[in-house]
Amino acid sequence: MKQGVHQIIVFVAVTMVTLLTACGGGDDSGAAAGTPAAGSFGSISGTVLAASGSPQPAVHVRAIFESDPLVQVGRFTDGDGGYRIDGLPPGSYQVVVENIDGRGTPAVTRNRISNSVTESTPQFPDEYYSAAAENVADDPALSTAITVTANQLTDGINFILNDSGTPGGVVLPGAESITAIAIGDTVNGTLGEPGDFTDDVGLGVFIDYFSFTGAAGRRVTVSLDSTAFDSVVIVWGPNGFNPVDDDSGAGTNSLMTFALPEVGTYIIGVTSYAKDQKGAYTLSLQEAAPDNTPVIAFGATINGALATSDTVTSGFFEDTYRFDATAGTAYTLSLSSAAFDSFLILLSPTNLLTFNDDANPPSPDARLSGTLAETGTWYVIVSSIGQGETGAYQLTLTSP
Repeated sequence: MKQGVHQIIVFVAVTMVTLLTACGGGDDSGAAAGTPAAGSFGSISGTVLAASGSPQPAVHVRAIFESDPLVQVGRFTDGDGGYRIDGLPPGSYQVVVENIDGRGTPAVTRNRISNSVTESTPQFPDEYYSAAAENVADDPALSTAITVTANQLTDGINFILNDSGTPGGVVLPGAESITAIAIGDTVNGTLGEPGDFTDDVGLGVFIDYFSFTGAAGRRVTVSLDSTAFDSVVIVWGPNGFNPVDDDSGAGTNSLMTFALPEVGTYIIGVTSYAKDQKGAYTLSLQEAAPDNTPVIAFGATINGALATSDTVTSGFFEDTYRFDATAGTAYTLSLSSAAFDSFLILLSPTNLLTFNDDANPPSPDARLSGTLAETGTWYVIVSSIGQGETGAYQLTLTSP
């Protein structure tokens, strides 16, 4: 669904994660009205292990906001059984490992080869985080509430599953369903062919999977083009690396460039924005050109100007800068201008947006501060709240 940065800002900060976790790595439940403004969210993280101690990949973990259960955010565990859930409004949460298909009832699965439907008994019910009983409780009344604080990570929310640790309701694509793709390749495929893998959280989208390996720091560009459906491309990598894109390409096509955070295997998911969409697509994985985006260093102030020659998104002029940082780094970004009402956007290494318009109304200056949740390259977008506004500005990045 094609929209400009300014038009999708709230959607991305709160609701976009909603669509994407369902496909394997973002938020999978909507946020209700009254959710705090972007920039005041917190995070939780942990691991999911079997009783034997082995890590459990592709298990779904959901955080449920106790003061408003309509606010729920979820994420699948990575290959090491780890998970991290960002974008949580401050407050108390129940955290649950889920049997997604049946919620404790027999799980319905579809054979990808014969397309036949079978039922299987799930190997564990929903398990709630508890500080006792080996970190899990089948009864939500026995769960331990987790307090989320704005701009902070609450780590160590770990689960040791009571039973075998393999959720009957979570179906990973087997090796036969993952196609190898190398950097430099372009492949043509069809989404929604008989036997294609489908998501397990009720959105009804088809997913094709591809895998590649790469070295830390290597920059790649992933593009997904289709005239048959509104494309979404998702990448899963080591330690929860999970960039997602909907419409950064032409029309409703997907396009993103990023540096691989570490050596390892990465999975690309090809899917659609809406359920039941099918059709032909072209997926391309290419070496990316060096990043020529101007750098802003910690402690630096840039005196710039929005001009009609700048990048334009939906009628808003934009200047972009970048900086590298490690997770846990405290930061403050300040944007001031006497010529226009400032609008400041911070884009994480996995394409999550934080934004600010007026830090201290009625002043039109913008400000973002907190603790960076990811390691990698962050992008700062300088823009205005009104379309077509230009003029001088001052941008400062500091670390207290």
